[in-house]
Amino acid sequence: MLLRLVLWTIVLLAALTAVIAGVAIAASEGALAFGVAVAILGLTLSALALARMIHLNRAYQDQHRQAVLDHPSEIIARWTTAKHEVILAERGLFLGRDYLPFNAAYQRLRALSLDAGDERLHLDFDTVADVDPPPVAVPIPAEHRAAVRAFVDHVTGRRSAE
Repeated sequence: MLLRLVLWTIVLLAALTAVIAGVAIAASEGALAFGVAVAILGLTLSALALARMIHLNRAYQDQHRQAVLDHPSEIIARWTTAKHEVILAERGLFLGRDYLPFNAAYQRLRALSLDAGDERLHLDFDTVADVDPPPVAVPIPAEHRAAVRAFVDHVTGRRSAE
């Protein structure tokens, strides 16, 4: 799946280059029709590549979600909020269909904490990009706090104070 995503990324970059080249060709004398055709082809391929990349990303997230659901022993806690279902698993956090892996090639968990004051699980990630995503804070229902606290203590290497 990763190889297909890389290939579609290359197609997207080539298509965007074709759009720029098409505009440059159209701006030159006597090549308006050819330049417009190249730009339209580039835009069409860009849209197709972007749609395929989104589809592959969603399939990747669904694949990991299904793997966790197929092996319930990986689930630390599972609950529903007003917005979506939340699944905290050993491999990552699922917010609805969105998957935040703890240890992937493109993202790693930097910090994990459960603050008793606001009763939220706080996650901070490192990514391969120069700009890291904002920290994630997920409210934890009272009935799942003990399991989440034990998981946080296990991951961070601390002993539970409770």
